[in-house]
Amino acid sequence: MAIESEIDHIESFYQINSFINYFSNAAVNIKVYVDSSDVLTMLNGLDAMRGNAFQLNREEYDSEYTLIYSLIYGNWLGSVHLLIPHQEELLHNLKHAPSLQSLDDLIEEFQSIVIEETMGMKLLDLENESIETTLQKLAPIAADLYKANYLLCELNWRERFRKLIHEKRLLFDKNKDDLVEIVNSDLFKKIHHGFKKKRQNNNSKRNLSDAMALCILQKRVQSFKDGLTKELPVFFGNFFDEIIENTGTSEYFTVMLSESGAGKEQIKPFKIIIGNQFIKYYALNRNLRTIEFSLKDIHANNLLSEYKELSAGISKDTGKILGEYSQSIVKFTESRFLQVCWVNSTEDTAELISRLVNVKKLRTKEYQEKLNEDVNVLMSSLNNSTVDWSIFKDIFDSISTSNKQINEIFNNNLNNLHARGHFDVMSELSLIRFSIEEQYIKKTNDVINTLLFPGDQSKAFVIKNVADEVLSVLHEEKSKRSIIVPVLVLWVIEEYRLIDKIFNALNREYPHFSEGFVHAAAIAKIMNDTTDKPRITNILNEINGVEMWSFEINYRTAIAASYVYFHLWKKRYSRHFFATSKEPKLSPHDEVNKLLDQAIAYADLAIGWLEDADFEKSKDKYQRAKYYYILNCRIYYLTMGGENKRFFKLRDDVGLLQDCETNHPEIWEYRYYDTLALFHLRRGLIAKEIKNQSAFELNIEQAKVEIQKGLELVINREDQNLFDRLKNQIFDQSFDL
Repeated sequence: MAIESEIDHIESFYQINSFINYFSNAAVNIKVYVDSSDVLTMLNGLDAMRGNAFQLNREEYDSEYTLIYSLIYGNWLGSVHLLIPHQEELLHNLKHAPSLQSLDDLIEEFQSIVIEETMGMKLLDLENESIETTLQKLAPIAADLYKANYLLCELNWRERFRKLIHEKRLLFDKNKDDLVEIVNSDLFKKIHHGFKKKRQNNNSKRNLSDAMALCILQKRVQSFKDGLTKELPVFFGNFFDEIIENTGTSEYFTVMLSESGAGKEQIKPFKIIIGNQFIKYYALNRNLRTIEFSLKDIHANNLLSEYKELSAGISKDTGKILGEYSQSIVKFTESRFLQVCWVNSTEDTAELISRLVNVKKLRTKEYQEKLNEDVNVLMSSLNNSTVDWSIFKDIFDSISTSNKQINEIFNNNLNNLHARGHFDVMSELSLIRFSIEEQYIKKTNDVINTLLFPGDQSKAFVIKNVADEVLSVLHEEKSKRSIIVPVLVLWVIEEYRLIDKIFNALNREYPHFSEGFVHAAAIAKIMNDTTDKPRITNILNEINGVEMWSFEINYRTAIAASYVYFHLWKKRYSRHFFATSKEPKLSPHDEVNKLLDQAIAYADLAIGWLEDADFEKSKDKYQRAKYYYILNCRIYYLTMGGENKRFFKLRDDVGLLQDCETNHPEIWEYRYYDTLALFHLRRGLIAKEIKNQSAFELNIEQAKVEIQKGLELVINREDQNLFDRLKNQIFDQSFDL
């Protein structure tokens, strides 16, 4: 190593030690945070040393990072902490961790390469020597010995995880930060952009997690700067230091410390993003204050000033002197303090050393079962502490990347609808099916309009409205606050799985039946087998107890229930009437067909109530719209799956629905064109079956008219696909799905 580099190394040592002494004298509590990747490396232990062909990666083993991880794992820093965004990353990786693999071959290779080469026969005399004598022999290779023990002391990640948690060597940050406020800050935008620029390939969630973690950390730093706490957070991560340097945000992660010396006070900047040297010297200072060769002794010798004098004129002699100083520092930092670690260990030193040559193999089956139980409990606790962040991350990611999706869902015709002055999510997006209370309709309209017609702050605005409401409800135990607006926004951009995740996290009764129906409908959208049907049934049963059954809400709950049951049927019955010109083969005893019967029964129930309603006096301005909506549903359901006897009775209903287009254009929905097209298509198929060519042609032509009118207004991606497919079937007269 060049002498100049040696000088820099020693200067770095003194600079770090100066800061550590300051923290000690000022009674500052250093709180060390690590990244999830560091924890995963520690959990992997020896398995992290695998190279190609499952051989020991010697370069990985020799890395100073391995020594740092051994210090952290050995509790030399006290407890280290994980911020919530990194907790979620850790949880995700642990859930997908591989089953325990055999390490026998790697252990054997590790022993032969690392232990035998470095220690030779020194361990063989262990029984005939004192521990002190053994330690003296081991001093030159103390670092290797300590790393070897760290890698071998537990042989699978579950054991290591339990040790870290039970002994409080790793703690999870529980603080609830205002994530919405952070994501709208300039600091977040700069740092997030920096991560995206550095890691461009498939790292969107990791970039978000790391950017948020740094911003949360900065809030902790600001509290220290403002004198609100004596707790100073430091974060281990050289890569993160590069990010804040490149984004020009270093000042946010730097604290100015005043130190008295040589008769004057000096102000020094301390960066809280720390590296290997700080960790090593902090561990040294924290644990070895009492040994005879202490930091204070080195500092008293004023070695740094002598180094600087030597650097003025480099010669062989000065180089030799410099080397002697360097060797004393190296011996101190890499050997002596590790000896003391063995002496002061809570475990018997002889047993620790013996472990290196006699590694315990896989534990008993009973031990493994108990270990798995413990780890499952720990992971469940970790899961509960990360749910807020996990949901926020999904909301941010889905809305931030929704531009392409929004363009696919809504075409240019939406601008025409909006320009007419009556764009309404209840009708244009058919959210009327969920019977939203009027106080939430305007807010839903505002949020979705901002998403559809973006301004400079549109994404931030939508994220704030959606995430703020969701997180507020999650933070309020037994909250009766409605969460309908954010889940409707997610419904519009087809984030059905996220809706399910949010309601599962709430784990509470639905404050209003609309929320329960949105949840049930979201599950129906994503289910691909029968396992989710009981979940939906439980939700519908729970809704029945939310409010007293009365005339005011009966038709509203019936409309929503009808929609949910139909989609359950649609998921289970994949081939509908237009797969063949023949009447559907429906059995009254078929469990699947009972779902369709329930959908139609609820539609009939709602129509019966609404036909008796006085629309002009109703306080619900959408009541008439709901009547035509559910009338359309009944026609659609019976057309798709009803037997011919009931289907032929739809003529009057179809006439009423067509009247709506003329008499009430303000509540007409383009989806009704799809229903009318399907109705005429089925009538045409039946006419063709009985050889009535004129009726067939008449109905097919009418179906073409209806589907073309619908295509001019369609705005929803799912509907666009349905309309396109139906158009092809009508025009090509190809009726196979």
